[in-house]
Amino acid sequence: MYYLSKIFHKEVGITMTDYIHIQKIEVAKHFLEFSKMSITEIATLLDFCNPAYFSNVFKKHMQMTPLAYRKKYGQLI
Repeated sequence: MYYLSKIFHKEVGITMTDYIHIQKIEVAKHFLEFSKMSITEIATLLDFCNPAYFSNVFKKHMQMTPLAYRKKYGQLI
């Protein structure tokens, strides 16, 4: 696995973990914008170990919490 990670990082420019997180955050953004699912439900659906970790990862990549994102971009009231 180390070899694959090293090659991936060299070719793509980011770690596999960051790549996976970015993909999950893109899906999470959709749910935050267009669904009434709770943040806990979204975190569970995307296989994060807990909602706090999901929030930390989301904030790292989006510079705002999932709740702040929902308030700013959410289409549902």
